[in-house]
Amino acid sequence: MSRPQQTSPFVFSNYLDFLIAVRTQYGERKRRVSLKMWANRLGYRSSRSLELVLSGNRPPSDDMCDRLAKDLALNLIEQKYFKLMIKRERYLRKHKAVHDIELEMKALRPKDLEANFVSNEVFSRVSEWYYLVIRQLALTPSFQKNIEWIKKKLRQKVNSSQATEALAEWENLAFDRKSLYTLEDIPSPAVRTFHKNILYKAVEALDDVSVDEREFISITFRSSKNKIPLIKKKLRQLRDELNEELTDENGNEVFQLSMVLFPHSDLKS
Repeated sequence: MSRPQQTSPFVFSNYLDFLIAVRTQYGERKRRVSLKMWANRLGYRSSRSLELVLSGNRPPSDDMCDRLAKDLALNLIEQKYFKLMIKRERYLRKHKAVHDIELEMKALRPKDLEANFVSNEVFSRVSEWYYLVIRQLALTPSFQKNIEWIKKKLRQKVNSSQATEALAEWENLAFDRKSLYTLEDIPSPAVRTFHKNILYKAVEALDDVSVDEREFISITFRSSKNKIPLIKKKLRQLRDELNEELTDENGNEVFQLSMVLFPHSDLKS
């Protein structure tokens, strides 16, 4: 079985996120595989053990880890990383320090993933809309580390506890000035939460922001299902180009630009 590139274990720090992502886009057809079918592929008579693992009730045993690694065609380095993710989870459940394990994982992870990638586990801590907004605000030249200033700057859309928590979280995570990217085309509750929040904020902006300070553009068009990968590729390229061109290191304001693609018609009919 060949794995999609985006389900490489290196883009995860939590084994459960990795396995859920793999199950969602299993095999060449990138479709969700049933627990029964996957258990059979792993050589188990029952799917019970696999169900317990994927529900987060217990980490994979050493035997299951080996079977999963073989089924997913992990190479030796990927296997080692996968086992470290499981070891990390076992340590966390026993309230043991995981710093040394995370250093081993980082050493195995390809360097190109270190620059801008943020794992689903980390993103889940900052998925409310105001976390990323406050992060950008903190990078502006005029930023004041003052809760009342932040609240006023964000039009009183955040309260004192939200602003305080966001500042503390970013200081704890210690991210630099680079753009952050989440994993693409992998279902994630944290990413869904973020996008829902941004859509809600966009609806608010229709009433709260004057027309000369906002722009809403939409097209309704006819196309084919097989065009979706191309459309998504073009949108992502445009996102990166706009981010590069429009970001102003000396700017003191924070903006949100969202591009949305979804079908009105039933793609399964």
